[in-house]
Amino acid sequence: MWLLFAISSLVASLSCIIFAILAYTNNRKSKLNFRFSIISFVIGIWALFPFITSIIPDNEKALLYGRICYIFAIFTPPAFFHFVFVTIGIDRKRFSKYSIYISYCFSLFFLLFSFSDLFIKG
Repeated sequence: MWLLFAISSLVASLSCIIFAILAYTNNRKSKLNFRFSIISFVIGIWALFPFITSIIPDNEKALLYGRICYIFAIFTPPAFFHFVFVTIGIDRKRFSKYSIYISYCFSLFFLLFSFSDLFIKG
């Protein structure tokens, strides 16, 4: 059962990363394509977590690599928030800029705890 879980994680990760590359190379100057490629890439790396933790036999190394993958999970909500604001066209408004900035600041705050037992216990 764990093999199916690991393979599906790898397939999801590769799919997201391929979508990110395709969106970025399709129109590099488009702000929407750029934001979509960022969110797809972040989710793609985050999706590697189950695959990496299942193939590494050493629990300490698996925990370390899992925490590294979860760094990308920390930045998924603000990246998606930013993508939505660009999609609906309000990313240049003053309130929207501050909201996006604050969401990234929250992620940076959580990044401080990403390698502690407070974030991922084991």
